[in-house]
Amino acid sequence: MLYSAAEQAYREVKELILSGGLPGGELISEGEIAGRMGLSRTPVREAFLRLEAEGWMRLYPKRGALIVPVADGEAEHVVDARQLVETHSVRLLADQPRTRNCSSRASARTSWNNGRSPSEATSPRSAPRTPTSIG
Repeated sequence: MLYSAAEQAYREVKELILSGGLPGGELISEGEIAGRMGLSRTPVREAFLRLEAEGWMRLYPKRGALIVPVADGEAEHVVDARQLVETHSVRLLADQPRTRNCSSRASARTSWNNGRSPSEATSPRSAPRTPTSIG
């Protein structure tokens, strides 16, 4: 799935906070994170505002953003909750026949776009076509 630059920055910075890659008490700047992620400062600023609203950091104009320390065990709780939600979502989607049919058609279209016919896409022995060399 493709995300906006602001969403990408939000997800990456939040992951760094939860994993300890950005430890609590550290002061970071928009420019530092933008350079690290290869983004402009605008999406990073949007991500910082969202993270501040959620309590992950405190913003200090002209100085940077202070990472709020993550309480012991909080990161594990976030990861556990995320795993439960994502696992449940996948199970719900997998149980719906319409979803399975859409996935099969999407797979066939992708295979067709890779140079294989729809019948080749469903064949278990099919492989992408590769040019042969004549020696």
